[in-house]
Amino acid sequence: MKLPFLADAQRVRQVPSASDAALLGLFGELADRLAEPPVIEALSSAKSNLGTDWERAVAREILLAHSWGKTIPPEISKLFANGCPFEGGPELSDFSGKRISVACFPTDERMASPVSQPPWFLLWLTDKVPEATDHSSQIEEWAKANLPVESCSVFLVTKSSTKASPAISQRSWTLAARLAIQALDSSAEIRRRLACDWIVTGDVKKSGAIERVDTGGKVRIKARPKWMFPAINRPDVAGHADRLNAWFPSTLDAAWALLSNQGVVDVGQANWPQEVEVVHSFTSGAWQPVMATLLLVAPRRLVLWHSKEDISKKPAEAIRDLLRPGFWTDKPPTVELNQVDSGAKQNVELAEVLASLRKPLEADLAGGETVLFNVTQGNRMMAFAAHSLAQQHSNLWLLYRDLDAADFEFTSIRYDGLMPTTETIRVPSDRDMSAVARAVPGEVWKLLFFKPTPRPPDTAEKMREVLGGQNVGAKIAFPTETRRTTQPPKP
Repeated sequence: MKLPFLADAQRVRQVPSASDAALLGLFGELADRLAEPPVIEALSSAKSNLGTDWERAVAREILLAHSWGKTIPPEISKLFANGCPFEGGPELSDFSGKRISVACFPTDERMASPVSQPPWFLLWLTDKVPEATDHSSQIEEWAKANLPVESCSVFLVTKSSTKASPAISQRSWTLAARLAIQALDSSAEIRRRLACDWIVTGDVKKSGAIERVDTGGKVRIKARPKWMFPAINRPDVAGHADRLNAWFPSTLDAAWALLSNQGVVDVGQANWPQEVEVVHSFTSGAWQPVMATLLLVAPRRLVLWHSKEDISKKPAEAIRDLLRPGFWTDKPPTVELNQVDSGAKQNVELAEVLASLRKPLEADLAGGETVLFNVTQGNRMMAFAAHSLAQQHSNLWLLYRDLDAADFEFTSIRYDGLMPTTETIRVPSDRDMSAVARAVPGEVWKLLFFKPTPRPPDTAEKMREVLGGQNVGAKIAFPTETRRTTQPPKP
């Protein structure tokens, strides 16, 4: 009898091995149902007939239940106390009280057969198990990755179309490892999602960026509800993205946002990005944030976007005229002016504003380098267009300078698909400034970050005056009953 705890007998008959069960959406089903009397009875009667492969699979399900905070029935604990979840590994009882997380990743091995599925692994990360055989030596780049796992044990469960254990010779496993590390201290629900719902592949660098991996035949793996690929691999799997339910984070923060379903991720404070070649910016009468951005980043090119109205166009022209050789520097950045249909004083749709921005911006974004766009100025329609482009290009960072922000602080917003990541960009000390910014006198910075006194808010009396006097309310009858916006369903 194979996995008698599964409710769907038809699916069980289609699963040839415990390893396949781990990949094909069955992983975790026993962990959820350990306390059910029929499951306890079935496992008790089938224990002697399970066979080594399935017995290890059951032991791993018990580990999952422990990881998720489930109560393990004493009958099950006693029955499998000496069971070994991993080949040549410790017994179940050795994991008592330890944190556990699991992540699934495919390898980069290219198969000889173009139709066979590539091998994949379940990476198990636990608090250190004394005298246990650690499997991390099977991963060639493990030691070079400098992961914070000194107090952890690593175990691998694999399925390959060959008898030999597949090699793990590249770095596409690092995203799975990084997520498993973070999941150790997270909620049971997040550990459940990582263990059972996702296959993840990506090369995570020290900066947190997720670099390209060899997709090979990975897209042939038909399992699990969701995939994570690096954003830069999107063109490689474009024809399979819908079938795989593929998502494309470009950073570890964005990958965690997908896993945790948190939406916006605030990663705190960060330094200004260095070696940015081009900065784009909307312009308006408040020109100071534009100049502050220019000085802090020191790009080679500055692209100013203005509407046809003088309140936007004149400051753009003034900044261009100001940045001539001899003012501050003999080598100022190249300044380009572009007009954008802003929607002001005309019936302009968002699509038209977006069309104005798209071609020049996408030309700068095509190489993959980080491009900054200061959206502090401009109107809402212009900002919506910039956000729309940022959702399509993870290397486009939007900058916003809030009136109440501290000196030298901007908010950055970048997107991985629909998942925005925000951080406060700051300058912690003079040595962290660009050479251009260090040369700017302190009194100039004070002027650039000057906070004007805000206009007092309108009082009720002022609003009443604007709206037409004391008796305006008597002429307007608001509805007193709830109005349906949709027709109720017919019985």
